[in-house]
Amino acid sequence: MYLRTTRGADHTDLIMADSVYYNYFLGSLQNIQRVADSKMADAGFQSVKYMGADVCYEDSTGMPASHAYFLNTDYLHFRYAPNRLFKPLERVNSINQDAVVQLITFAGNLTTSNASLQGVAHA
Repeated sequence: MYLRTTRGADHTDLIMADSVYYNYFLGSLQNIQRVADSKMADAGFQSVKYMGADVCYEDSTGMPASHAYFLNTDYLHFRYAPNRLFKPLERVNSINQDAVVQLITFAGNLTTSNASLQGVAHA
């Protein structure tokens, strides 16, 4: 999948893997080949490098079983509606309790400008 998502100098720079794929990857390495990234560790991820890409274990329940995502973050963009970027609405008093509620709005999407450089490996 890494080769499929490489075009010239553009290549995967982040691989998010579930426990199955992460264990396959770690099992294939020799101890001398393991290179950790302190920047990723500071962000709360333990990662190992593969061909310049950070390989991270994702253990959240939202990750499908037996999947690894190969991402080129240069082509991922977080787009949002400027008038909905965590904009608070007016406060509303509750009618049956002593409380005030204020909703905060958000509208946005994660988009890609080059889907051919993103990939997923699954069993």
